[in-house]
Amino acid sequence: SKVSNNSFVISTFEKNESSVYFKLGESGKLSKDSIGTEKEFLDSMEPMKEKVAELAKLNVDLIFPQGAPPFMLIGYRGEEAIVRSLEEKHGIPIVTSGMTQVEALRVLGIKRMIGITYFQGELNQKFAQYFTDAGFEVLGMEGIPVAFTEAGRLSYQEVYAFSKKLYL
Repeated sequence: SKVSNNSFVISTFEKNESSVYFKLGESGKLSKDSIGTEKEFLDSMEPMKEKVAELAKLNVDLIFPQGAPPFMLIGYRGEEAIVRSLEEKHGIPIVTSGMTQVEALRVLGIKRMIGITYFQGELNQKFAQYFTDAGFEVLGMEGIPVAFTEAGRLSYQEVYAFSKKLYL
């Protein structure tokens, strides 16, 4: 039986997500002590695949494993391969945060971009590479200096002010 004709389920890797319809579960979520490391994000991939299988059993129309870092860290092509494999295995379309960002940039005709994250250092380099591999010229990928556990509290005004200070 299908959940509904227009159903979709959102799961998340992040603990402060407010729009969660089906929680990924503690085994696949970052813990309350998480500091947002590459290892933490990569370790979430296997539990995510298990949760995708659970969601597929509900016969939903679309699965959206939310959270850009894990997929971006495995790279644009790596993400494509995992998504394709899961779609073939379960017969349900899957879309990721990175995929939606890439599609939005393409629809807007963006060729060159600057990215703002709440991460620092090497993670941002890997995020930049993801977008480069997706066909964009990445002019910069900068992180707002904020603790990972506080990133969900950033307002759009703070993000804009940071962006303006750096690039305008």
